[in-house]
Amino acid sequence: MSSVDADFAAADAVFAEAFGVSVTYVRGESETVLTAEVDLYDQRKSGPDGAEIISQVRGYTITAADLSLTPRPGDQIKETIGGVVKLFEVLPIDQRRCFKWVDAGEQRLLVHTRYVGTE
Repeated sequence: MSSVDADFAAADAVFAEAFGVSVTYVRGESETVLTAEVDLYDQRKSGPDGAEIISQVRGYTITAADLSLTPRPGDQIKETIGGVVKLFEVLPIDQRRCFKWVDAGEQRLLVHTRYVGTE
């Protein structure tokens, strides 16, 4: 790792500590508690009649080493919001993968989810 990469990794760690939330990544019976940064963004696509459909996506930026698996559709992320455990399902965006790397060194990834209910 170059010194620039190391500097970015250190800055990411500080940012995650300051702005991250504790979440639980779930696949089947396996659960991993980790810190993630939350981002909300819109997914835009055309409906069958040509009208634009906009839905909100909740993204979780996670350090890959903390996760130890590759996200796949159907996995879930649990986050406690206002004292309620909310469930978010991992899903692909625009026919692509359900996550994307946010850095050139593939140390951190952004996982795309949608709200599916409460625990």
